Amino acid sequence: MWGRSWGARRILSQREGALEAERDEGLVWTEAAEARLQRLPPLARPMARAAIARYAREQGVTTVTPEFMDEYRTRAGF
Repeated sequence: MWGRSWGARRILSQREGALEAERDEGLVWTEAAEARLQRLPPLARPMARAAIARYAREQGVTTVTPEFMDEYRTRAGF
């Protein structure tokens, strides 16, 4: 049972990594933006990262900064 569970986690981790790379394609996250993202609960990070990346692409932004994250947060109503 443990082996199956470990294998499933490994596949899920690989899948999440691939999805994360796809979402961030062409985006640069500043150290400050990455640090701010790390303050979120672990389960919320991938969703927040994807939403911010999507908004950045829509706005034609190539570098995610804490200020840009603030803009997204305001527009999203958080």
